[in-house]
Amino acid sequence: MSEESTTTFQYHVGGSVPANALTYVKRKADNDLYTSLKAGKFCYVLNCRQMGKSSLMIRTKSRLQKEGINCVVIDLQSIGTGITQKQWYYNIADNIMKLNPEVEWKSWWRKQPEEKSSQQRLNELIETFLLYFSSHNIVIFLDEIDSVRGLSFKVDGFLVSIRAYYNKRADDPEYNRLTFALFGVAKPSDLIQNTIISPFNIGTAIELTGFKIKETKPLATGLITKADNPDEILKEILEWTGGQPFLSHAICELIFNCKYYIAEGEEMKIVKQIVQERIINNWQSQDHQTHMQTIKDRLLYKDSSKDTSNLIRRLELCQKILEDGEISADDSPEESSVQMDLRLTGLVVKDEQKLKYYNRIYRHIFDNKWLEQELTRCRPLLYVEDIKRMENGLKNPPH
Repeated sequence: MSEESTTTFQYHVGGSVPANALTYVKRKADNDLYTSLKAGKFCYVLNCRQMGKSSLMIRTKSRLQKEGINCVVIDLQSIGTGITQKQWYYNIADNIMKLNPEVEWKSWWRKQPEEKSSQQRLNELIETFLLYFSSHNIVIFLDEIDSVRGLSFKVDGFLVSIRAYYNKRADDPEYNRLTFALFGVAKPSDLIQNTIISPFNIGTAIELTGFKIKETKPLATGLITKADNPDEILKEILEWTGGQPFLSHAICELIFNCKYYIAEGEEMKIVKQIVQERIINNWQSQDHQTHMQTIKDRLLYKDSSKDTSNLIRRLELCQKILEDGEISADDSPEESSVQMDLRLTGLVVKDEQKLKYYNRIYRHIFDNKWLEQELTRCRPLLYVEDIKRMENGLKNPPH
């Protein structure tokens, strides 16, 4: 019997779902990631927030460890961004060497000549200390990989080394025992632009989709005492959430904690009432407003004035999707980048080469009225920025 089953049942809304949780929903990605990493493949899971990436990572780590594979999770966000390149690499090394805690490596690191880069030290550490002192297969999970974008230096060399470790397998079989899995909210091109040396073009992309109705049986556990037909409740929940993991857990929890019992035939009405009253109406003041705020912030994010045009393009794409129900995905480099940015907000998903709003809840909150308000606010900014660029061009004409 699992630890959770001996205590008070609970849904896990926000944060990682424990590996032994009764409400963990297994998806295709669970098997894809597990089998790929067990086979020694380099994998990456790049998706929007609150899709269950960290829960998938924790679950997969637990499964691999039961198979005798050594695993370590490095939370890159916790390392921080206001540090030097040397400090960053040292922290990476320190986390990796938790796999071999009995090995004294720090004095070796400090004694390395100044002209040897931190990346070179890390490469030697992995070969000389990590692989040499362990006979087990090793998986290094790198969580919050998108946080490296906030560093004052590039980590292209680190990502290139991941590819190099993979390529070394041809000459040194020891490297067959080492692989990596990257998790975060980013496009591969956000992390490294040179596709020739990028690890992503030799890696396995793990697609993390929303819950399918056939997968959601674990969520019904908490609804058994709340309704005549828990399966029908789940069906109605997914009608609203589209299987979005955070929202699906959140609505299950709301029903689990409500005081009334849902009789058969009342599922559609009650779920609709709960969604409208506790999720959609005045969403800024609701318990789960941070989820919507995260989507809003990423949708409206721009890190420079040059991004205003992309911001407007994202909002206009949302309008088009709302108007037509869905639009065709565009694989041209410029347009696919904008569309991928939009997908990383979590608002939109790609389904069979079509882009559509993820679910009915988002369509109610980020509706055409809201989009038009934001476009009205942003379009004058683009005009002002164009004028400034023209003025700067006149002041500083090309030679």
